[in-house]
Amino acid sequence: QHTRGQSNLWIHSIQTALAARRLAVLRPDMGLGAEECFLAGLLHDIGRFLIFEHWPQEMAELDEIEVTCPQELVAAERSVCGFDHAALGYEVCRRWHLPESVCQMAKAHHLYGEARKWVPPEVAVLVRFVQEADCLSFGLLRNPVSSFQSDEDRNRSVEASLHILAASERIVPAAKLTEQLINLDHEARKAAAGIGVADS
Repeated sequence: QHTRGQSNLWIHSIQTALAARRLAVLRPDMGLGAEECFLAGLLHDIGRFLIFEHWPQEMAELDEIEVTCPQELVAAERSVCGFDHAALGYEVCRRWHLPESVCQMAKAHHLYGEARKWVPPEVAVLVRFVQEADCLSFGLLRNPVSSFQSDEDRNRSVEASLHILAASERIVPAAKLTEQLINLDHEARKAAAGIGVADS
């Protein structure tokens, strides 16, 4: 039996993977493969899965904290656990001997704007893809597609979910992402139901 938080984490990971792959398809000029982006999106929060597994009391406390953006999640984890899921994810990916780009992405996926200048250039583009996909999914979990009353609602939700990314940093403009939103959410929830972690 999965908790609501665990189910949401699975849905979020799948949404992020699907969105990152879609971004790669929409922007082939940026030189990343769709499957590389899918893998990075799927694994970006691997550290959070470990917190669920090994620090359930802390995770339960984190689930009670209302966070409005991914940056606030990292701050909450550091406050409650003394570390964050990005640093933990980096260590796990290295122990699994995953590609260095994926390891570095796991560590850096919550570095935005100026902070990202410390990310190796060959990893920075992958981080940007994952960040945009991550923000999109974060917004979807807060405002599911079933809550949209109109296209305008959907557009506002996407723009709000991407607010921590400067317009110049975005891989694809918000308007283009709104076209993908309903299908992406449906596909992610169907996949999560297929592996028994959510209702379809």
